[in-house]
Parts: sequence; C-alpha cells; structure tokens
Amino acid sequence: MPSPISAQDLYDHLVREFAKVRSDKCRTCTVPKPFWGPSAGNGTGYWYMEPGTQCPHGCRQLIAQIWAKATTDYDITNVTRVAIVG
Repeated sequence: MPSPISAQDLYDHLVREFAKVRSDKCRTCTVPKPFWGPSAGNGTGYWYMEPGTQCPHGCRQLIAQIWAKATTDYDITNVTRVAIVG
C-alpha cells in the first residue's frame, strides 16, 4: 500500500529526486507543481503534473519517471488546488 504524503511534501520529494539525477549541463529546468483536477468519465478527481518543457538533456523524461514512481509509492493526502473545467 502506498505511503500517505501531503502534496507539498511530495513536491519537495520530486525536487530533491530531480536534483540527484539531472544533467550537470542543464540548470534551467524545474519540476512543475502537481495539481488536482477532474478525471475523465467518472467525476472523481486525480493528481496531474504538467510535462515540463523539452530539454536537450532529457530533463522532461527524468521528471516524468520520478513522477510515475512517486505516484505508485505515495498516496497524496490533501488537495492544494482544484482545477475547474467548464
């Protein structure tokens, strides 16, 4: 079962993990903040994260891998922002 974690603690974790693996050649990419929004179809919510910008050093892919692992390792326990889709 995934460990509970707050949205802010998860974001801090993502930033730390990205700092460990990012290329020494890139100092411009940052980890986007996760946000809460509606899921398709069933009316419940879901955590999302923007994919980030394309980077010749592979930062976008690294961030996506860290995010994928974090969402299986942790259960995000609080909502920090609600996206409203009209």
